[in-house]
Amino acid sequence: MSFWHENTFFMNFKNHIVKWYQTVLLPVFHIDNSGSVQKFNNEGEDPQTKVEIERADKKKKEDKEKSVPMPGAGSRATDVSEDAQAVLDRINSDREGKYLDEVEKARREADETRRKAAEDARLASIMDANKVDVDSFIAQGKSAAKEAEDMRRAQEIIDRLNREAAEDDAAKQAEIDAAMAEASEKFGN
Repeated sequence: MSFWHENTFFMNFKNHIVKWYQTVLLPVFHIDNSGSVQKFNNEGEDPQTKVEIERADKKKKEDKEKSVPMPGAGSRATDVSEDAQAVLDRINSDREGKYLDEVEKARREADETRRKAAEDARLASIMDANKVDVDSFIAQGKSAAKEAEDMRRAQEIIDRLNREAAEDDAAKQAEIDAAMAEASEKFGN
């Protein structure tokens, strides 16, 4: 029962998986500039494998020397060698920090673009805030003209009512004066 307890099962399982992962999935490749690829394992290499790799490299070199390039195949070979050279140049530039400089330059350009876009948006909002709407001015003018017309009519009505009230007051005053004159004649004073 101790197999399932005290985490022994999972510890053994983890150790085996990690060892398998390191030996099978993560072999380290060493790229030599001469074009040969050598494989190194974490456990080491036996001498027999080293000899076989050297024989295979020699055989590839001899086959290259013996082979006659076909017409049209040269362009493909140069494309491949140019691609390989581009990869090597990229690796060297990474080592020298040029790639990091390019990334920093791109980041600065992106920041500058972002800042410029924010400034443009701010200026556009200011321009929109100061923009004058002609239709609203026309509507205000029409409403002001209508209000002026309404005020003129109201003033005419008030003047007419005041005039009628003054005439009525004058007529009433005349009646009162006539009634007082009549009363003083009748009742004598």
